[in-house]
Amino acid sequence: PVIRVKRGFTARMAITNKTQNPITTHCHGLHVEGEVDGGPQTAFAPGETWSPELNIDQPAATLWYHSHVHGKTGEQVYFGLAGLMIVEDPQAPATGLPETYGLDDIPLIVQDRSFSADNSLVYSNRGPALMHGFRAKEILVNGVIRPHATVSAGLIRFRVLNASNARIYTFSFEDDRPFHQVASDGGLLGKPIEMRSIRLAPAERAEIV
Repeated sequence: PVIRVKRGFTARMAITNKTQNPITTHCHGLHVEGEVDGGPQTAFAPGETWSPELNIDQPAATLWYHSHVHGKTGEQVYFGLAGLMIVEDPQAPATGLPETYGLDDIPLIVQDRSFSADNSLVYSNRGPALMHGFRAKEILVNGVIRPHATVSAGLIRFRVLNASNARIYTFSFEDDRPFHQVASDGGLLGKPIEMRSIRLAPAERAEIV
């Protein structure tokens, strides 16, 4: 799920581990104290609930969260322990950007996946994958292979996250149309930048219109 939080508020979380392994919940890019940042030192066991209080105090930005267990981060993210976190700033001046979530403000979580004959996920952390990270065969967006979205005419804001283990993507439109980057990992840019393609490495985010 996408988690939306607001600057100036405290986000009180209750995260229950329903897996069979220790996990954490690291909020990647969120400016919070170390003890609630969800690093490897905060791993909690199957059946346990972790309840951090996150004091939100940073400009609007597109972040993400993921499990961050030492030696298991890539595997746990691959099997689904990841998602977007959107920081909103109610006191910031109006930007004029599209902001109706799910209609003209759309998250795109891009990940590669491989499947066995019975459609279960395949993952490897040996050989080349151990040295360079695992690269899978199919590209998924929001958990779907070759997804389709119908949007209204007008400006559309995409919040793009590369949540793949090792794959680097160059994004562009099929008809080579220009678009504008309006934000990066750290939040909104000083002004929009026109471009025709954008390159994102694992964990990088960009907002485009």
